Formats: sequence, C-alpha cells, structure tokens
Amino acid sequence: MTTPLPQPLARLLIVDDEAAQMTAMCHTLEDKGYATTGYTSPSLALVALREREFDLVLTDLTMPEMDGIAFLRAGQEIDRNLVGIVMTGHGAIETAVEAMQAGALDYIQKPFMLRNVLPVLARALTVRQLRMDNIQLRQTVAIQELSTALLNEHDLQSVANKVADAAFQQSNVGAASVLIAWHDSSELHIVAARGHGASDVEGRTVPMAAALMKWVAQTRAKLADAGTWTQAEIGYEDFSFDFGIEYLAGAASMPMLAGGDFVGILNFSSGSPTRAITLGQLKTLSILAGTAAAALQRQHAEQMREALTVRLQGANRDLTTALKEREVLLQEVHHRVKNNLQVISSLVSMQARKLPPGIYLDAFEEFQTRVQAIALIHEKLYQSQDYSHVPFAEYVRTLAHYVFEAVGSSHDQITLDLVIDDITLPVDRAIPCGLLLNELMTNALKHGFKDGRRGVVRVELADEGDGKVRLAVKDNGNGLPADFSIEHSDSLGHQLIQTLAKQLDAELQIENNGGVLFQLRFVAKS
Repeated sequence: MTTPLPQPLARLLIVDDEAAQMTAMCHTLEDKGYATTGYTSPSLALVALREREFDLVLTDLTMPEMDGIAFLRAGQEIDRNLVGIVMTGHGAIETAVEAMQAGALDYIQKPFMLRNVLPVLARALTVRQLRMDNIQLRQTVAIQELSTALLNEHDLQSVANKVADAAFQQSNVGAASVLIAWHDSSELHIVAARGHGASDVEGRTVPMAAALMKWVAQTRAKLADAGTWTQAEIGYEDFSFDFGIEYLAGAASMPMLAGGDFVGILNFSSGSPTRAITLGQLKTLSILAGTAAAALQRQHAEQMREALTVRLQGANRDLTTALKEREVLLQEVHHRVKNNLQVISSLVSMQARKLPPGIYLDAFEEFQTRVQAIALIHEKLYQSQDYSHVPFAEYVRTLAHYVFEAVGSSHDQITLDLVIDDITLPVDRAIPCGLLLNELMTNALKHGFKDGRRGVVRVELADEGDGKVRLAVKDNGNGLPADFSIEHSDSLGHQLIQTLAKQLDAELQIENNGGVLFQLRFVAKS
C-alpha cells in the first residue's frame, strides 16, 4: 500500500526580482514543509494568482517592474483574502507603515534569517486561518438565514430562484443551477440558472436515465461522510456527472435528498476556468443542497422546520464558541506581544547600563521608552474586555508617569499636570498617538529644563466632539531656538513626530512662547 505524501504546511507564492534570492527562499522553505512557487516577475505572479489559490504571498518591496506595494494591491483585487508579507532591505518606519496600509500583514528584513522568517509565517498563517474561518461562519449563517426564508415560501419557482441565488453568491462561483425531479416525470427540469449562458438552459430537461440514478446512489454514500471529508480524499471529480449540456460541463453537482427521497440536483461551476472547485465549496454546496431539498419537499415541511431550528441553534452555539475562541486568541496575542516587548526593553536596559553617559546612552534610553510605549498599549488591551480599542485616558496617565520616571525628572523641580478626558481609541490610532506622547514628553522633560529651573509639564487629552481628539503637551521651560523649524530638524524625535502625525492625519500646531506647546488634533476613528 502506498503511503500518501504529507500535506504541505501552506502554499506560498514568493516574488523577488533577484532570481538567486527567490530560489534560495523557495528551497529553504520547502525544506521546512511549505509548498512554494517563485517568480522574478510580478506580472507572471499575478497570472499564477488568477489560476490557483495561495495561502501566503511574500513579495520583495523594491522591484523594477512593479513594487511590492502595487503588487499586493493588485493581488488583493484577485483574492481579497490574500495575506501578504513584504520583504525589504529598508527598515524605515515609513516603509513599514506604507506596506501595512497597502494590506501587508507583516514585513521581514533582508538579509533573511530563518529564525526570523518562520515566526512571521506562522503568525500570518494564523491570521489567514482566522479569515477563512470567518468566511465559513458567515456562509453558515447565510445558509441558515436562507433556510428560514425558504420555509416561508410556498411557490416552488421562488424557492428554486432563492437556492440558485445563494449558490451563485458563494465565493468564486461562476455559474449555478437547480434541477428538479417532478414526482410524475422521468426528467429533471432546469428551473433556475445563474451565470453566463443561464438564459439558454432554463426550461431544458435532462432524462433520469439509469446512469444518473446510479450516480445519485453512489453520491448519497459520500454525503453520509461529509463531516470527515479531506482535500486529499475528496475532490471535484467525486461530484461531477455528464448531463450532455455544455452549460453544466465541469460543474460540481449535489443530489438534493429529503427524507430519503431524491428531489433534484444543485450544481455550481468555478468562477475561474483554471481554478479547481475547493473542498470548502463542495461542503457549502452539500449544505445548500440539503437545505433546498427540505424546502422543495413540501410534505415534510413541519418536520424539516423542527430539524432546521435545531441546526440553527447548533450553528449559533458554534458561532458563539468560535467568537469566544477568537477573544482568547486575541488576548493571548496581546499578552505575548507585551511580554516580548518587555524582554526587548530589558535587553536594551541591560546593554545601556554598560554605556558611559553620552549620545549612545541617550539613544538607548529613548529607544527603550518607545518600546515601552508600544508594550503598554498591548498591556491595556490584554487587561481590557475590548481587544480592538484602548482605554486611552488610563494609558496616558500610566505612560506619562513612566516617561517622567524614565527620564529621571525630579518632582521637586518639575510638576506633572495631567488634564485627561475619558477617551478610547482603536488600536491603529492608539499606537501612533502613544508614540507621539512619548516623544513630546521626553523632549519637554529632557530639553525644557536643562538649566535646573523649576517648571510645569502639562499633558492634555480632550474630547472635542464630532469624533475629534486633541492631544497637547506644554511646558514653561527654556523654549525652542527662535529659528526652529520641525520640517528642517535632523532630530529623530522630531522626524518621528512628523511621521506619526501624518499617519494620524493630524493637524500639528507648535507654539514657542514662554515655553513650548505641541498640539495635535485628529479624528478618533480610523
């Protein structure tokens, strides 16, 4: 007996205009159990995306034919569930932000180290699986809603139309049709069809020959084991029949069975002639076929209504369980990210202790506070019941006191004044806003009172209504040079302030009068 080959961990599409690097990446990841396909041309890679499905795409950022960001955008027009990872030799914040905005989940830097690449792939596959699970859940709910709607239909044609519509609306479906077996007829009637050529086949008939009924009997046995189907054991060819009609050629077909009676056949074809029908689509088709059969078999309406109610309750329980599992997963992700950032912060602190006072030590300390600002976001999310929004008022208070202590400011010299409204921000607004607050407070505390003078640093977070937020950091210290211009400043902190303000699409106001005021206004929601 031949042992079946192990299934790959995932199907990867790798795009890099440097052939040697692309080939090396393909071979390395194949050795780790991935199935890889590589291209040096983004255009050819897009052709491959149209022809077959990939779990992840790894694309170089800078390519002469098409940059990685443009490639990702084009790829997501083909497959909206595509998960992309950008490969770059540039580590700039602007590069990472732009890549994420274009739809990349993550990025890895060249030269590649396998120990860095594999965790990124694992995280991306987790996200991909969550997305596909969400699609399956939405389809399940849609089918259950269709079941309820069909119970209220008393016209057979209306039922058939709704079933055909539901099948046609499934992901990557190019055509769908419903064939009904009348009780007093020896033919199947095509009563509803969708897709190209549908109008030419509606009303046509197919003889219920012995070969067809044999196929129905064989398929009935396969449907009994639908819950255990796997991609290696079940494929499109297991559910195909030659009806002798061109419109139905290449379609996957499911017998509609109700109470053991053969009611008809539900068919659909792939939306792409080069892409095979997937196992998930076959499962969806089998569920749709069962739902349609129940509605079409009028004499079992009451019995089927009770059965469908039970199925709906089960689907709701499954949906609730899945949502709880996602909440646990998100909580664990934030917890691990926070812990990993704390480890990085500790390592930076250990290294900084070995440096003498000076610019290198200052740089290490500034980096540590930036890492801590991000870690604190994930800590607040981990402690919260809402994993998509940060209780930002509480976050500002905690971060302000942390920066005050980290910079080494004295309460005898500098007073910290916090005026904070109760505001929550989505994660994608909270992280850049937290980094901004860190930079502004660090600058005020380190540079505003160098001569030992006493003073006040005031932090304001205000809800201005209409979904707008104002963040301000003001001090009455030494002030900025008279000719100061943030656009021409070579300070990394000032460059970060500009970059993060642009990311928030914030209005940045700077006043240099009796101290310094940095004030930003931005929309709270993304």
